[in-house]
Amino acid sequence: MLKFTNSNSQDEFPVYSVSEVIQSVNLDFEENYGLIWIKGEVGEVSPSSKGHVYFKLKDEKDPYVISAVIFKGDYMRMNMELIEGRVIIVRGELTIYPQRGQFQVIVKSFVDAGAGLLALQFEALKKKLMEEGLTDESRKRSIPLVPRTIGIVTSLEAAALQDMLRVLKTKIPARIVISHASVQGEEAPAELVRALERLEKLEELDVVIIGRGGGSAEDLAPFNDENLARKIAFYRVPVISAVGHEVDYTICDLVADKRAPTPTAAAQMVIADRDEIERKLENFRTRFLRLAEGAVSKFRNKLFYLTSRLVSPQKMVMMKRLMIDDLDSSMESALKEKFSKFRIELQNLSIALHALHPGYAISRKRNLINLKSSKLEKEIMIKIEGARSKFGSLTTNLDALSPLKVLSRGYAIATRVKDGKIMKSPADVEDGERITLRLHEGILPCEARKKQ
Repeated sequence: MLKFTNSNSQDEFPVYSVSEVIQSVNLDFEENYGLIWIKGEVGEVSPSSKGHVYFKLKDEKDPYVISAVIFKGDYMRMNMELIEGRVIIVRGELTIYPQRGQFQVIVKSFVDAGAGLLALQFEALKKKLMEEGLTDESRKRSIPLVPRTIGIVTSLEAAALQDMLRVLKTKIPARIVISHASVQGEEAPAELVRALERLEKLEELDVVIIGRGGGSAEDLAPFNDENLARKIAFYRVPVISAVGHEVDYTICDLVADKRAPTPTAAAQMVIADRDEIERKLENFRTRFLRLAEGAVSKFRNKLFYLTSRLVSPQKMVMMKRLMIDDLDSSMESALKEKFSKFRIELQNLSIALHALHPGYAISRKRNLINLKSSKLEKEIMIKIEGARSKFGSLTTNLDALSPLKVLSRGYAIATRVKDGKIMKSPADVEDGERITLRLHEGILPCEARKKQ
């Protein structure tokens, strides 16, 4: 029904503009027809310079003709050409071209009429679901390694059901729930959806197989239903589609989490055999042990590093003592070396004196010896005093570092009895809690009272 919204004359005799009529007719086509399927013979094919293709669509028997156009992008996606005389089925929108007032159909896709309407519907739905992202591999889920409950949607009379059950019995035991539905005919799509809904109510459901054996394109048509495809795409658990033979592809195959070439293959896919499970478990165990050993080794090395950096008071005292011993040893070695040099020199001088017997030479040498002996004695005394002073300084520093020295001045170390923790503040102890005080000459048990 046409809807006109404007009028330039009286209500009794409304007069419409050309644009109003064309816009109203186009709106009516859009609301009442949308995308439709039209079968006809191709004629007068005329490609444009922009890549669009204009042609006529004629009835095979009656002399009726519709102008048609398919735009470049849509035409390039087709896997066949428009050839005059070929009978095709087009999918498109009815419209009126405003500039010429010409009735035409804008074609979105087409197939050879010999392939049938089913093929065209399949391609149209496939394209729609792909654009929505429902066929993307990224949204598909993996099959559980060991499913406890397996749902099967098929006909109880289907030979494919017995094939699946025979394979599943040779695998690891699992609960199998069969939900019956017709797998061909007009009622099949709705029954398949209801069968999936029944299984979805089970609390313990891990995976579902939906399928049937081979058949003609018409037999497999229920598995190209849009409602069924959407149910599978948004199903609660992973779904395996196993429809027909390996060469058969359905819309269910595209949206399911996994596609099996046959129902038997689906049964083999859904449960791994015992050897496969044991192999994967062994791989998991090996990886876990490797990670655990790495973590333990890492923390052991860190603990060793931190422990090596801790220095106890006893160790500090020991290190200072070693330093004093080293200094004392060095000083003693230096003095011995000095005495040895002077002794050698004295011996050389004695030899020289014996060689120079005259009294003057003897007297001069004796004076020289006395002078050097005095100098040597002074240097030795200076070295000894310096060493004694350094030794006393180090001893004083060591004594100041000793905790016992602090305690001897009247201080005490307070320790909490329950965990041995040294307290630095009244906030570290509760009222009435038992503590000990380490004094210079012993340990005094105490009990904490009201904090000040």
